[in-house]
Amino acid sequence: MAIRPLSKELQAKAIAELNEDPKRIQDDINIIKEWLKQQRHLNPIMDDQFILTFLRGCKFSLEKTKNKFENLYTMRTLIPEFFDNRDPFLPELQALLKLGVILPLKPAGPDSPRYLLFRFFVADPAVHKMKNLFKLNMMIADTLLHEDDQITVGGMVGFQDASGITMSFLTHMDLTIMKKAMMFFEGAFPQRPKVMHVFNPPSVFDTMYNMMKPFMKDKMQRRMLMHRTSNLEEMYNHVPKSILPTEYGGDAGPIQNLIDEWKTKIESRAAWFKDDEKYRSDESKRVGKPKTESDLFGIEGSFRKLNVDYTFFLSNNTSIEFISALEGVIHFRIDLHNKMSVRPLCPELQAKAIAELNEDPKRIDDDIQALQDWLEKQRHLTPRMDKQFLLTFLRGCKFSLEKAKRKLENLYTMRTMLREFFDHRDPFAPEIQAILKAGLFLPFVKTEGPDSPRVCLMRQGDPAIYKMKDVFKVNIMISDILMNEDDQILIGGMVALQDMEGSGKFGMSHIDFPLMKKAMTFFDGAYPQRPKVMHFINIPSIFDTIYNMVKPFFKEKMIKRFVFHKTTNMDEIYKQIPKSILPTEYGGDAGPIQDLIDHWKAKVESYAEWFKEDEKYKSDESKRIGRPKTESDLFGIEGSFRKLNVD
Repeated sequence: MAIRPLSKELQAKAIAELNEDPKRIQDDINIIKEWLKQQRHLNPIMDDQFILTFLRGCKFSLEKTKNKFENLYTMRTLIPEFFDNRDPFLPELQALLKLGVILPLKPAGPDSPRYLLFRFFVADPAVHKMKNLFKLNMMIADTLLHEDDQITVGGMVGFQDASGITMSFLTHMDLTIMKKAMMFFEGAFPQRPKVMHVFNPPSVFDTMYNMMKPFMKDKMQRRMLMHRTSNLEEMYNHVPKSILPTEYGGDAGPIQNLIDEWKTKIESRAAWFKDDEKYRSDESKRVGKPKTESDLFGIEGSFRKLNVDYTFFLSNNTSIEFISALEGVIHFRIDLHNKMSVRPLCPELQAKAIAELNEDPKRIDDDIQALQDWLEKQRHLTPRMDKQFLLTFLRGCKFSLEKAKRKLENLYTMRTMLREFFDHRDPFAPEIQAILKAGLFLPFVKTEGPDSPRVCLMRQGDPAIYKMKDVFKVNIMISDILMNEDDQILIGGMVALQDMEGSGKFGMSHIDFPLMKKAMTFFDGAYPQRPKVMHFINIPSIFDTIYNMVKPFFKEKMIKRFVFHKTTNMDEIYKQIPKSILPTEYGGDAGPIQDLIDHWKAKVESYAEWFKEDEKYKSDESKRIGRPKTESDLFGIEGSFRKLNVD
């Protein structure tokens, strides 16, 4: 059978990137054909175009091509849930085709990659089984494999719209199916994946991704790029507007046109899919030991029983513990308080925790248990008892049990006394929304390295608009999220970049010194933070006066961490904080500051239920043994600190 001629652009790319030699193509195809004929256990497709597709996908390595073909037919036999009954008119496939879960887009250029839009969120996981999602995925992939030289030579770029992924997707995940799919695409398919852009992923997506990562090769993991923003302008830097549907701000027409096109195309191949079922392996004819599902996927038979000791964590302090798998379906237990296990650290952070925080991985459970036993005896406290939370305090106190106890005691007592910070922490309250939109406290998403500190940008807001108590409230809300999710800031520490621009015009009339003292006392005495240094930039002339007034609220150790940059030259800052993680507005390479604002606004809003539930964790001073604590005991101030004379 003759092969399709490539356009001059694709031919040039095939020669440059795939080692294609047009003069040798037929010889290479013939070599693979002869080898396939000798594999008596295989019933393979023998047409030249199909074999050439695999040669291109393997950059014309004959051995890799043989290995891909061997895997292709063997896996097609051992994964009947993907390759049996591929009738496009089956109700379950028709439903998915009508939803437009996977939609190839038009090419952006004559040799550009083929872009694929993935919209898994449109398929309710309680209705549409994961095996059918992957079956349809492979039917579309097969169609492209047979028809589209652009994806074979130019490669594939994925655009995953993750904005609608919910907890329901996590609870319906079938890890067995997922592992099979990942291994098939990596080991048996002649794909050329370039990058997968995951757009606007919610916090639950991180958990799903962590569950998939063990099934993905490192090379594929590096191609996954998370865009934690709802700003479509960022995506246009990666996916041209000209090929995107109208619903994504593009120029390629309504998404329904794509849905109709691909539904018709897949239906038109109904007879092909039926005929295609015969191309498999016959393990009874294999020379040597027949291959089994266990050989390929590390699972036995239909995965009738599996004990899994994994716990996956959500940003809202919920954990999913997988405990068994029956008939191919993973069973798990949801623990709303993470009582079962703790997050594993990356090697770099684990080494730092051992070297700098006195962490002994063998003693962690014993130390946590000691804190749990102590907390159970504190009848005046309603504390969080989950392991991950308590481990955070142990690390923040360098595994001193007595210091950790004091911090936890202070935490719940101060939370009770500081109602202005801890009551009504509703992210959708107008005053909270205003501060989130202003971006006054913005931890950077990027870090310099896997064990480096987390850098947090602090900016000034007009105190006539943003009340100081609300600014501190939002600061603590974001800090709580970091404490729940971010091992890097807990172990690597925190570096603050305090931008004082604009603060001079506000003067001192709006500074609430009692409130400031409360906040400083809370962070120093009740929070498991590891502040490394605070860099002050754009300092106004009035700052020295203000600083001398608030200085008494800081411990000497903290004062020594303050670094004042009396220049507007950012080159001095770049010596301390790499440009690669700074926003564009600060001369950095990490994108506009609005992306950070959007990210943290969405993140804080996603914690709404958590903040509501969190209000119950306090102290009840009426139950304390001995004299109840007062605001004066904690902060050295009486009542609401109605009068302050400053000399």
